[in-house]
Amino acid sequence: MSTIIDSFNYYTRYYGKSAHHFWEHMTPMQYGWILISVAAFGWMLMRSGLKR
Repeated sequence: MSTIIDSFNYYTRYYGKSAHHFWEHMTPMQYGWILISVAAFGWMLMRSGLKR
């Protein structure tokens, strides 16, 4: 059981470090794509919302 928990902790730490490294070294173009993606996703969610 402890090996499963150790593996989970290892992968969580690894992917957390990878995401932090990506965020710290992001180019303006990558940041723009993230903003556009979030805006498009939000627009799609609001568009498919309840209509009266």
